[in-house]
Amino acid sequence: MSNPFAFLKRRDPVETIIILLGGLLVVVIAFFIARGDLDYYTEYLLTGGVFERKIEVKEVEIPFSSYFPEEEEFLPQETPQEMVPSPVPEGEEVSPPRVAATPFPEEKRVEPPRETKTPPPRVAEAPSGEFFVQCGAFSKPENAQKMGETLKGLGYQAVSEPVSGLYRVRIYGFQSRDEAEKVVSKLKSQGIESFLGK
Repeated sequence: MSNPFAFLKRRDPVETIIILLGGLLVVVIAFFIARGDLDYYTEYLLTGGVFERKIEVKEVEIPFSSYFPEEEEFLPQETPQEMVPSPVPEGEEVSPPRVAATPFPEEKRVEPPRETKTPPPRVAEAPSGEFFVQCGAFSKPENAQKMGETLKGLGYQAVSEPVSGLYRVRIYGFQSRDEAEKVVSKLKSQGIESFLGK
């Protein structure tokens, strides 16, 4: 696919600027035409920018519609005979109506979940050996602990060390470089990025 701006390489820089400004002018005019404001802005520019747009306000009557029914006067309705209490003869006592008491529902107490804090990773003594394999440096101690457990599952004794805000996970105790490189290649085959150190 050819470069659409290749024609700009063969032109004079002034000519290129004129072409780009012409394109910008076409875009601006098309914008105002689309909005319907071109006549207004043309008059505004020709009068020197001292021009106020006049707005006409017209009152419009909304014809009667079935959507907006006319207001009706609401008369109080007569209450049915069943609802009207009968008069009580004098001298008789009226007992209050019996109301069945309903018990309040019991509130169930919800205990907030207990926070389980993971203990910080242990810092163990490094076994003797000149070389080590580092399997990661983590900002959270939980992640370092998970990596240590993964390495323990693979048969390695990993150590987590807090160093300047990070927890690095290392396997110590390799006497030779070849021994450490074998472990690095085995870990990489398991999907664990690691490197050799001395």
